[in-house]
Amino acid sequence: MQNLSLHNQIALILQAGELQLALHDIRTEAGWARRGRRPKLGVPGLNVKRPHRPSDQFDDVVQYRAARRWEFSQTEPAGGGVRTQTEPAAAGDPADFAEHLRQQLDRLGYRVAPDSLTGIEHEQPVITIPESDWLNDPVAVVCRLIPELAYALLNPTGGTTPPD
Repeated sequence: MQNLSLHNQIALILQAGELQLALHDIRTEAGWARRGRRPKLGVPGLNVKRPHRPSDQFDDVVQYRAARRWEFSQTEPAGGGVRTQTEPAAAGDPADFAEHLRQQLDRLGYRVAPDSLTGIEHEQPVITIPESDWLNDPVAVVCRLIPELAYALLNPTGGTTPPD
């Protein structure tokens, strides 16, 4: 889940809340098949959006299509003697997630840089985080980057500092 866009992560969290699901391990139908599982019959799954460029269009128009994902609890062993995953996968590495958030901020024009203090300058746009946090406390880095990414998504041209 941590490799999905923030928009899709929020969409999954909202849908899971409506279905009273705890999100542990999210995969596509093909992803579950590789793990010896399949979506349970009649379970619609969770929807995310993915970009799609029709082959007959040569301009920069990007369309979006709904794609389904299923949480571990929405799946069952595939059967047929196939080796199956019996438990949800462990949570992702927070350092990997922090890097994923940094890459999303980079695509939005923000530079995330090491410094002695944590700071945000939306006019520049630069986010500084102590290098020791990157190395020793990636959870704190994730907690700092998520609201800044949300702010950057809502204010693509920069501007004033968001309220705390």
